[in-house]
Amino acid sequence: MRIQNQVSSPARQVNRKAMGSLGAATGSLVTRLAVPFVTAKLGAELCDSFGPAAKVAGAVAGFATGVYVEFKSRRFEGVFPAGRMVGGMVGGVVGTGLGTAMDGLGMDIFSPRMQDETKGFSLGSLPKKLWDPSYTSHARPTAERVQQMLDKMEPGDVIVTNSDTWLDLEVMGGLTGSNPSWVHVGLYAGDGQAVDSLIECGVVERPAAVVMGENEHVKILRPAYQGKEQAQAAVAEARTHVGKGFDLTYNLRGEGSDDGFGCAELVWKSLSRAAPQLGLEPRKLLGKEFLTHDVFTNNPNMTVIDDTGSNFGYNYLSKFS
Repeated sequence: MRIQNQVSSPARQVNRKAMGSLGAATGSLVTRLAVPFVTAKLGAELCDSFGPAAKVAGAVAGFATGVYVEFKSRRFEGVFPAGRMVGGMVGGVVGTGLGTAMDGLGMDIFSPRMQDETKGFSLGSLPKKLWDPSYTSHARPTAERVQQMLDKMEPGDVIVTNSDTWLDLEVMGGLTGSNPSWVHVGLYAGDGQAVDSLIECGVVERPAAVVMGENEHVKILRPAYQGKEQAQAAVAEARTHVGKGFDLTYNLRGEGSDDGFGCAELVWKSLSRAAPQLGLEPRKLLGKEFLTHDVFTNNPNMTVIDDTGSNFGYNYLSKFS
């Protein structure tokens, strides 16, 4: 830490903005996770006078209500951002106060990257950002940037993406031990097309420019195929599953395992069947085989062709700055 011999001025707001963003992010997350437990306690107290069984039922109903309010839908955006609003504003105010004091002392502890990522923070604009769970200060790649990536791509390349729009989903992914900086994968089929699996509609073939352009962060990986035949076989395998549904059960092998696909499962099976030498091994979670993008991004047999960059910490702060 460095302390500068200077007096804070209206122009010096580095710590105020950074600490405000950190406070809002922390308060929002903690309060959202706390809401189901608060409503569970409230439900139990309301039903306490009716006996032990009613108290338990009230706690269960209260917890379910809290989960519904804060995390309803597959993207966890909730129906009313009560915890997000309250916790985010309280955290933002506390962080701003601490940051203002740090500015007054001339303290300089944040990196240039951190300062740049949080430069848009203000208490005045924070309520609107908290109300909209899809808000992010990060921009999506321009059409020109997407075309640059397309020009480098070959059939069989793996497209890894992350959208800041629904980062609370990535928080849940991080709790399972995966790297939340990347969350979705698809397979480039050539001729500007890609195959991926979406929660809303299952396995589809669609323009690769759309797959990349609808996300703030994109990485292109090239598997170490043994010739173009393997790459073509991987694409062909993926295309045989177009029209099938989305699968959240991680049924990776055996009967019924090809009835539906998660995004990572689709690409994993396509590559594993076409190019087994890649060594794409799922990991175990609670005794069950489990797949995330890590099986691709951490594989030594993948070469990075292009990468816009993604850092979960900064991505999360973009929701508040």
